[in-house]
Amino acid sequence: MEMKQVFAEMSDPSVFQRMAIVVLILWGLMIVAVLVDLWTGIEKAKARREFVDSGGLRRTITKVGEYWRVLAMLLLVDVIGSIFPWYALPYASVLGTLAVILIEGRSVIENLRAKHSAAADIPDAIGRIIRCRDVKQAASLLRELRSLTGEREKTDPGETQVEP
Repeated sequence: MEMKQVFAEMSDPSVFQRMAIVVLILWGLMIVAVLVDLWTGIEKAKARREFVDSGGLRRTITKVGEYWRVLAMLLLVDVIGSIFPWYALPYASVLGTLAVILIEGRSVIENLRAKHSAAADIPDAIGRIIRCRDVKQAASLLRELRSLTGEREKTDPGETQVEP
């Protein structure tokens, strides 16, 4: 292929329009992945009765900025690759976006596991313990918690047992 032909193909606006559309879609997918992670993070915090503040949103904006810088560098690779006729799509940007989606997908799974874990029930259990008015009510709650966790009561002769 002659150099004139290469420059003629590079100057074809439809090639760059197609690449620009694909890149914009990829960047949109990256933003959606980050927002889904933010959403599940907020749900996890609410389930665990943790304070939800603007810190998570600030971290999300920082994360989008970091991902965008990486994807911009990969876009430069795609622009250089568009010199070659076989480089029809922004392959580097596609791989970068897939990596971001995998990272954020893993974070979403971790958030959902934490939301549904037994640790999410701890604030409720602590509240119930605090509301106990006497030893009898506390012993009853302790038995209930042990039955939920599958822990059996200790019967060592050296241990003291709470009498209901």
